[in-house]
Amino acid sequence: MVTSGTPAVTRDDASPWATLPRRTGGLFWNAAAPEMIDAVAAMKGCAPSATAATATLESTLDEVVDVGRVELAPARDAKAEACVREELWKVSLPGATFSSEFEAFTVDARL
Repeated sequence: MVTSGTPAVTRDDASPWATLPRRTGGLFWNAAAPEMIDAVAAMKGCAPSATAATATLESTLDEVVDVGRVELAPARDAKAEACVREELWKVSLPGATFSSEFEAFTVDARL
């Protein structure tokens, strides 16, 4: 299982999922990695009452080239969505994680 956080890998024998790999001699691991796009920080700074955000971004190997649709939940707020859009333009992408010269993707953030 991979979650957002400080980079780490830990063995997890207590997880209910651990029984499946154990049957064949395997192990269950938990991994954590930093989020590439911190939409939660943008959401908290622009719309403290929002509980979720969805944004569509386009990128090259190392930079955001378009921030398309941004939607906040539980209620849409055009001013806050514009603020989140501006914050997402500031994201610097780690080039080593992108393999396509052009990529479109959706970022979902939930509190």
